[in-house]
This record gives sequence, structure tokens and C-alpha cells, in this order.
Amino acid sequence: MTSKNNDKLVVFESLGFSSIPAFYLYTKRNYSIKYFTIDPRLERSMWFQKLLTKYHANKIKWDDFDLDFNMKSHDQALNNVEKVYCTILKDSKLIHQMASLFNSEKIQLVYKKDLVENLEIFYHRYLCVNEIAEATKSITLISSDFTHFLKITGAELKPNVRIPLSSRVFNSAKSIVIKPFYLAALGFFPLWILGWKTRRIVLKRNPSKKYKNGFRVYGNDWGFLFKYRRVDFLLDEKSLTKDNSIFCVESKISDSYRKDLNSKYDVADVRATLHEIDLGFIKDNLIKKIIPTTVLSFFFSVFKPVYTIKTTIGILYYYMTWTMFTKKYNLNNYVVYTHFEKYHVVRNIIFSQNNIKTWYYVHSTHHFDVFENPQKNDTMRHVIYSYMYYDNLVSWGRKSNDIFTRCINYFAKFQTVGCLWSEHARMITDNGVISDTSKYAFAKFKTKDLKIIGVFDTTFGDQVPLQKGDMVPFLEGILRFLERNPDVGVIFKQKKIFEEMETLNPDNFDIYYKLYENLQSHERCYSTGRFGETCEVIAASDLVVSACFTSTTPEALGARKKAIFFDAADSFKGYYYDQFPKMVAHGFDDFESIVKYWLYEIGDIEFESYINTYVIPEIDAYADGKAITRFRELLNGEDT
Repeated sequence: MTSKNNDKLVVFESLGFSSIPAFYLYTKRNYSIKYFTIDPRLERSMWFQKLLTKYHANKIKWDDFDLDFNMKSHDQALNNVEKVYCTILKDSKLIHQMASLFNSEKIQLVYKKDLVENLEIFYHRYLCVNEIAEATKSITLISSDFTHFLKITGAELKPNVRIPLSSRVFNSAKSIVIKPFYLAALGFFPLWILGWKTRRIVLKRNPSKKYKNGFRVYGNDWGFLFKYRRVDFLLDEKSLTKDNSIFCVESKISDSYRKDLNSKYDVADVRATLHEIDLGFIKDNLIKKIIPTTVLSFFFSVFKPVYTIKTTIGILYYYMTWTMFTKKYNLNNYVVYTHFEKYHVVRNIIFSQNNIKTWYYVHSTHHFDVFENPQKNDTMRHVIYSYMYYDNLVSWGRKSNDIFTRCINYFAKFQTVGCLWSEHARMITDNGVISDTSKYAFAKFKTKDLKIIGVFDTTFGDQVPLQKGDMVPFLEGILRFLERNPDVGVIFKQKKIFEEMETLNPDNFDIYYKLYENLQSHERCYSTGRFGETCEVIAASDLVVSACFTSTTPEALGARKKAIFFDAADSFKGYYYDQFPKMVAHGFDDFESIVKYWLYEIGDIEFESYINTYVIPEIDAYADGKAITRFRELLNGEDT
């Protein structure tokens, strides 16, 4: 991190309304000010923004540090979570009570997931403060949750960092004031269920509805925006049909998405599951189980941290929700992707006890582990990939399992089927389909006598590996290659729409916008926009080029299409994908050379040998474009 030397610096762990007096006090004493988070209401406040600007108060950001530094907090959290858990929760009466409710010790995973996420936040701030202290004479840290975790982890701050007694006392007092409210919420939980969540109580519930498969719906999933990669991509109208499938909405989705979904399929609104309950459910679950559990948990939680009490309330809520769900719906399978959130464990324990198999499928291999620096002893683990509990992990190849096996997880089976999305590209190619992407691209190019490169950028900025220094030379390199090679055309698929890019990267948006505009206006570049079909771009291309290390290159290789990564800033030399010959181009000269190698020097026989030698089974287990078919067979109970 680049930092000026400061004689006096105050760091706020969180800037909120209660911090304003301290903020004024330290500005009057000529302290420099930094902060980690800010109350959203203050962030939206014009007058407070003016104060931040006036006193040069700066947020401590992800990109103030390099990727290796930012990932250390995940490693430390994962290394210490079991020890900390034993200190504060293991063998506690609260845990025994919750395990008794579920008849499963696996419920501890919810608490461990919550703890490891809190620990990661603590360790990140702890490491940042100690790093900043290297270039600062003295730091005053105004903490919120920091002191609690500092005590239970035994971590030590640098000698020139101090937490004022007033800050410690204030946080203790705040905890004393806040905890009774959460204890009250826990104590009155049964009344909240009956009085707030329940809209109607019936004498007897209707018979449960039978479905073969349930599919989790997300607010930010593909929905019906695309032709191929849709929320219903697994349905084949043979064995997996609209009649034996139900789409389950677990979180908020847009009204338009809900309307589309309801018009096509049976839909279960999980959040409304408790709106109608029957007397039998009240007797068997609320009275016999939840009320006794709530009363005992109340007393067992008095000396527990607030975050543990909040998690307990969440567990009880999802216990009621998913128990009622299984009374209303009878499923064989439940399919999800990227569902790491801690309460998935509650759902999956209940599903397991009701003979519903849970399936987590890998939808991308753009994971942190492929950015592991071979020169450093960092494992690039991430806390979101820990304490997961599913019957099946459906993955692409050996490498795509790595991010999950590096952490403590509970998958009963690893089902390796190949890259799911390769099947769409392979289907277009094998069927000789002239896609809309091809039609529009060649209409712009005005000639078919071109080699086509499909180009994919990726997300960059906060909380992700690639930054401005990676993406700007990537776009510049593609433009430069077009100028120098008139026999090549580019079909460009961008990851984000401009509005999203401006929100994520407001400081540098003008730079990106100009580069994207120059690329899209080039006579030999056709841009599909954000909502172009990825598989159509891959199928239309002689070579696919992806920013590091987004999963479109593995998708193309899984469809037996030539593909590479372009490390334009030469940031990732020697990383994972460098073990495969000419798969990563470092810098422009290497890029131009490798592109020409794949376009003009390697024939079909040599490329088949390359796929069989390097891609199978490491990147894609089969590389035959049949992964979706295999997944469907697994859901049908067939041995693949």
C-alpha cells in the first residue's frame, strides 16, 4: 500500500451517527482520518460527505492493498475458526439445544460459518491497521466489534496502535444495551411467527404437491434474459419437464421476473411458506418443539455474543420455514448454485431428513485459487467456500473441486460432469446453426474472409482479483491487435453494462468507457453487449480470448474450441494456468505471438492431442460438450 507518513492518524472501524462526536473531536485535534465502513445513511448524506471531503477522510479500500494481502484474512480466519469456536461455543448448552431440535450435530456448521465470516472481517481490519502502522507514527483505533475479536483470538496490534479506553467502554455499554433487544426477539419468537409471519391458520392442510425437482431462483440469476443459459436450462421436456419441476424463490426478485416465472412454471415463494399453517403444524412444531427450544435458548444465550443470538433466531426461523415447506411440497432433488449463505445448512438438514437430495453445481471456475502466487505461501482460500453442506457437488473437472476441498466442507459426493456451458456451444457447432451473433457480426464485417476471435472481459474493481491496471491494458491490447492484424475480426462480449461499471468503478469510469467505445466502434469488432449469448460467441470463434482467469476459456476448451487467457499487464506469470503450454499470454508481444500460433500453426489433429493431454481431466473431465446431459442423468438417478 502506498501511504504518506502521518504523525497522528485515527481509524474508525465503522463511521456511524454515534461516531460523529469522536469524528469532530479528532478533526479539531488535526488527526488524519481513515475508516473501514460507513453507515449508508451518512454515506448518502450530502452534509456528511462534505465533512469527509473537507477533512480528507479516506475509506480504506480493497484496492489499497494487493490481492495476496487481501486474501490473508481469509487464511487466518479459516486457520483459527475451529479454535475460537471451541472457546466460545463448543459444548455449550445452546449448541446442544439446537442440535437436539434438529437431531443433527451438523447445525453447528451454521454457527461456524457465521463465526468464520466475522473472523475474516476482523482479521482483514487487523492486518490493514498493522500495515498502515508501518508508515505512521501513531494510530488511534476507534473500534466497534474489533475489541471482542482481538480478545478471543489473542491477536496483537503494533505498539504504535492504541484503542482508547473510551472506545472500549462505549462498545461494552452498547452491547449491554443492544443484547436485551435480541434476547427479547429470541424469547418472543413463537409469538412473532404466529402474529406476524402467519396470515392464515387452517384446520387441516392440503396434501403435499409432488415434484421431481426443485430449482432455487435468485434475484440476480439469468432468469429468461438469454436464449441458452436460462434459469430452466436443465429442463429437457423429456424426463425433466415443467410438470415435474418447481422453481423456488428464496429471496427477493423483481416483479417482472416473478411475472415471467409464474407464466411459465409452478413457483413456490419460500418466504411466504409460513403465511398459511395448519393446527397440526402448530401443535407438532411450534408448541412441542419451538417453544421449549426458545425458552431454553433464551437462558443459554444470556452470556453469548449478539451475533450468536442473531444466528440462533435465524436458525429457528428457517427451521419453521423449511419444515413447513416439506409439508407442502414433496421433492426428490433440490438444485442450487453459488448458495454459500449460512442458513442453507438448515434447509439441507431438513431436506436430508425428508429424503430430498441437494445438488450444488459449479457455474464458474473463476475462483480465487487460480490466482495463487507460486512465489508466496498463500493458499487463496475464501471463507464463502467453507462450511457448506450438500449431498452432491457437481463440478467441471479436478481443478474446479480445489476451492472446496481446501476448506472444511461436507459434500457426500463429488460428481464431475464437465463444463456445463460447453454443451450449448458444442450443440450450436455440431448442428451447423448460424447464430444471430454470427449473422450480426459478419453483417458488420462485410466479409467472411476473417479469422474470428471471441473476446471476453471480466469483473474488475472492489473485492475481485483484477483491477484497473489489468483491464485497461487488456482492452488496449485487443484494440492494438486489431489495428496490426487486418485479417482478424473480433466478437466482443462485455461482462457488465455501463451503468454497473460506473457504480463499481466511479473514479475511473471515463477511461473504461472510452476504451469500450473505441473497441465497439472499430470496423472489425462486433459487440454483443452485456446480454449477448456467450455460447454463440464461442461457437462463432476460431479462438477465444478471456481476461484472467474468467471461465469462458475453460468453457470454450470444454467445447473443443481453441482458447487462451490474455494477461495484458503481465500480472500473473507462473500462476496455475501457466502449466499448460501457450494457454496464457503475458503482455502484448506474447499475446500476438500466441494468437497467431493458435490461428495459423496448429491444426485439428494437434489441437485434439492438446485437449486430451492438458484439458482432460484437469480442466474439463470429458471435454465433449455433454455435461448438462450428464447432470440431467444424475438428477434422473442414472449412473453416468
